[in-house]
Amino acid sequence: MKPLLTDKQLTLVIKEDPSESEVLTWIENLMTTWSFLYHPDDDPMRYVNRETGKSLFTHEERDLLENSTNRLFELYGNDLYKIGVKAYHNVDGKLKAKNASSMSIAVMEEHQDKLKKTDEAKKKPNH
Repeated sequence: MKPLLTDKQLTLVIKEDPSESEVLTWIENLMTTWSFLYHPDDDPMRYVNRETGKSLFTHEERDLLENSTNRLFELYGNDLYKIGVKAYHNVDGKLKAKNASSMSIAVMEEHQDKLKKTDEAKKKPNH
């Protein structure tokens, strides 16, 4: 018998045929419950808890989140990115209000490093 999901784990599961507003609410709840900045392209196992240094998600939780994300891409395609940006703007203040030391690191630092390297490469003169 499969173990029941906890309330927190249930936030990783999206209903079968969600409306756009339900997707928005789901992403907002996901980010505030798990204290991370969700991006549908990121591997959930790369999100790390700052306090423990361990992955934010178990393998089972990753599978739940990936299944939900894949279903949303099937239903909404690239519009999922627009919904995600709107969700981010809606919860940004809530996330900042939480203790920053307990926030989970998304792969934002890696994205910032890539942008920095790209900017530096653009500044180098071509020889």
